[in-house]
Amino acid sequence: MSRILLFIEQAENRRLLAEWLATEYDVVEGRRPADLDQEFDLCLMDRAAMEHYDDELMQRKRKERPVLLPYLLVIPERQLERYGSNVWEQMDGVVRDRVDELITTPIKKAELEGRLTNLLGSRNLSVQLRDQREQYRRLLEVAPETIATVSKAGEIAYLNSRGAELFHVDTPDEVYGQSLFEYIHDEDRDSLETMVAGVDTAQEQAGFMEGRFLTNGDVRYIEVGAAPITYEQKPAVQLVIRDVTDRRRREKEVERQRDQLEKLDRLNAVIRDIDQALVKASSREEIERTVCDRLVVADRYVSAWIGNDQATSREVTPRASAGNVEEYLDSVKITVGGGTTGEGPSGKALATRESQVVQDIEADPRFEPWREAALERGYRSSIAVPLVYGETTYGALNIYASESYAFDADEQAVLTELGETIGHAINAAESKRALLTDQLNELDFHIEDPDPFLGDVSKRLGCTFTFEGIVSEPGGSYLEYFSTPCEDVDGILAMATASDHVDHVRLVGEHDDEALFEFVFTHDLIVRIFGKLGGKVQRMVVENGVHMVTVEFPYNTDIHTIVESLDATYEHVDLLAQRETEREMESRQELWATFRESLTERQWSALQTAFYAGFFDWPRASTGEEVAESLGISPATFHEHLRTAQRKLLSILLTE
Repeated sequence: MSRILLFIEQAENRRLLAEWLATEYDVVEGRRPADLDQEFDLCLMDRAAMEHYDDELMQRKRKERPVLLPYLLVIPERQLERYGSNVWEQMDGVVRDRVDELITTPIKKAELEGRLTNLLGSRNLSVQLRDQREQYRRLLEVAPETIATVSKAGEIAYLNSRGAELFHVDTPDEVYGQSLFEYIHDEDRDSLETMVAGVDTAQEQAGFMEGRFLTNGDVRYIEVGAAPITYEQKPAVQLVIRDVTDRRRREKEVERQRDQLEKLDRLNAVIRDIDQALVKASSREEIERTVCDRLVVADRYVSAWIGNDQATSREVTPRASAGNVEEYLDSVKITVGGGTTGEGPSGKALATRESQVVQDIEADPRFEPWREAALERGYRSSIAVPLVYGETTYGALNIYASESYAFDADEQAVLTELGETIGHAINAAESKRALLTDQLNELDFHIEDPDPFLGDVSKRLGCTFTFEGIVSEPGGSYLEYFSTPCEDVDGILAMATASDHVDHVRLVGEHDDEALFEFVFTHDLIVRIFGKLGGKVQRMVVENGVHMVTVEFPYNTDIHTIVESLDATYEHVDLLAQRETEREMESRQELWATFRESLTERQWSALQTAFYAGFFDWPRASTGEEVAESLGISPATFHEHLRTAQRKLLSILLTE
């Protein structure tokens, strides 16, 4: 039942109205302002009450908004006649703002019921509308997207809770009255203004756009949809703003990964092409030339060159190049070891044995000495990759690209691996040349304490060790043989047994005042270090902790690279002498002649007889006793002749 408040100053009128209305409504009478605080659905008042309680009545009406709280004003009929047909226009503004309907006295019951029914019906509709709006607002508040209501000028009138997160405010009302357009990127603002201004109330959707939203220095990517609405009795535009920053980032990341994969595929194709070419290359020069050519021909890089520093000046000089880089190299100076010209990518790569990247030649201070010449030739980024194998650095591969930031982490890793492959290929080519060439470099070194065991023994026992040979075993270890005239054989065996640097020791035998030892060491002996550098140890003596070594290297070997590799491995290395020699290349016939001349007739006879009698067959066709009997000598003499002949043959083969 609807409640009606009677605010009528005239008592008789108030009583009469209360009697009429009591059968259909809950009627309460109001005589003071406090009575307006109670709940009611309609207020029936006269002019005297309205003027007496004007402020209180208006405040109560505002409190009920947006729900309609209808006020029905009772006025004398003569006053209504005075106003004429345009009654609402003739009334003063105070009455128009406060009153929803009029009824004249004397009041007719039927007319009153009609007025009440219409006003209460309007109130019920406003209550339903309020409830619907509240339900809609609750839906907006829990919506996963930002919902904003703006005027056509962009002024924000409503924002849901999700929108407060986008605007970086604690509560939505902090941005009410502000222009939404101020939060939009300059390049997108005109588009949004045009879309909002173009909203047509006859359309269900005015438009859709993408843009960038700015707040507190943060850039968010958004999608905006717009539709016309009425908000608080005024035309407005409702915007649905979706934050798609994470999606855009994922899309960009997917796109970046796709581009990266395509780039790596192209790069890997170039690397495979280079790898195949390296297999066919027969010299270091061909390897270096091929690498530079293939990198530039692939059209990914502008120029490429390989250089190495000189042992004396530490200046980096080119060995091979491609891509019209010669003029650039002629105009610049690049060094290793610090200083203005030694801090660039090439010098640092050679010094640190690590790849060095300059992603922006125009801005990177490290490239200052060469910037002008590089920019003139279109170089915008650069990478220098060391060419290494083991402890040896064969140079640096320098590559230039025409765009900044051309070398990302994946590309750097691929090119670094390429540098290792090139280093391995150069080492193999140099080692092969060492075996085939007849021109050699012979170097004499003094190296202090490279071997923790032999150096220690030579100091403590005063022994001198001479290297005799090395044999690799299937398991990967090496048997190394050293002779010494030292008389304290037991002392050497005891120190070897107690040493953590010796896995195995055996006294092979003693002959002509010298003892021969067999060792397996836990570390790389200097013989193997030189072997990895492409050399062959001819003589080595260990005395008082110092290794005196004579090593053969192929002709035109980079001596500085060898010395640098040894310096990186050992604390004290001195290159005492360098000689150019020629290896005596013996033919098969010459080797045979040398061997035959080294044998006595008895040794030669014993060897031939054993061979033809099947002594070396398996199983043996003749025993040693049977061969000795055929020769007419004792078995012991036969075996002595045979072993001597075998040793001379193996000596010629294994020492060449």
